[in-house]
Amino acid sequence: MYCVSIGLMAAGELVVGVVYDPRAQEMFAAAKGLGAWLGDQRISVSKVDRLESALLATGFAPDLKGQERSLDWWRYFSFKCQSLRRTGSTALNLAYLACGRSTATGVRQPRLGRGRRFVLVREAGGTVTRLDGGLEDCFAPDQIATNGRIHAQMLECLKSSPA
Repeated sequence: MYCVSIGLMAAGELVVGVVYDPRAQEMFAAAKGLGAWLGDQRISVSKVDRLESALLATGFAPDLKGQERSLDWWRYFSFKCQSLRRTGSTALNLAYLACGRSTATGVRQPRLGRGRRFVLVREAGGTVTRLDGGLEDCFAPDQIATNGRIHAQMLECLKSSPA
């Protein structure tokens, strides 16, 4: 999977995020205070409220050296949720979370470019934090984005996981 994504940061805050999937010809867009959209349809995160019913999405770097922690989490969560999906596109994982196609995703090593899609999740009603529950930071590694309803469950699992 692949896509094009752009964003806008104003006064140190992420305020606009856009993801275009050319394969499906889908345009996801969000602006602070204006909601999240797929084309001309308003979108929102899923209503799933139990981790056991959740679809989690993630992506790994092509070279798995140094990704042992991510692989450990993959194994750990495979026994905790309904299903896992490895897409290869962080931007589409976040867009799909925003429109309810998945329930949560991890962002292992975000850069500003990846963080701009957090606007989609927030405006669709989701939650993004660091793995320790601290405020999202588009410059810091290890973020988690969820529909909000399973966020506490995910954080608790991450604390108790052997990874």
